[in-house]
Amino acid sequence: MRLPGLLRSHRPTESGRAAGLLGLRTKEPAPVPAGGIKGRLADVAGWKAVLFQFVMFPWRIASFVVTLTLLLTGWVVALLPLYAWVFPTFVGWPGYRLFDWTDGAGVRHAYYLESFWQIGAASLVGIGLVLLTPVVVRALNGVDRAAVRGLLAG
Repeated sequence: MRLPGLLRSHRPTESGRAAGLLGLRTKEPAPVPAGGIKGRLADVAGWKAVLFQFVMFPWRIASFVVTLTLLLTGWVVALLPLYAWVFPTFVGWPGYRLFDWTDGAGVRHAYYLESFWQIGAASLVGIGLVLLTPVVVRALNGVDRAAVRGLLAG
């Protein structure tokens, strides 16, 4: 059985992750140049790797948050027909509450998903979000590919 590059490496590097997870081949980093601190400060590849980590850390957190939000919101809304009965039975709302506020004149505004058709339409929107998630993840990974190519390749 052949293992991806990420699993074969004893010391995972960003190059190994790019090869194993993104299917990109990059050169392994050169050994740390001799010459003490001056050699390390003059290492262009080392500075590119530091810049890569600095740029990609917030990007990867944002990608994680977007992916998780899309996936969880999609499933929660898609499965609404299974638990819509809870709101009138236990909460006292006529349906799922989308919004509720009181304006400056003291008038209360509230909108609920109550009918079969409203709940069904919301469920279809949730299914759409679930199906959209892989497309968004692929687009987010495109940024990772571009960063690997731009900062770690060559």
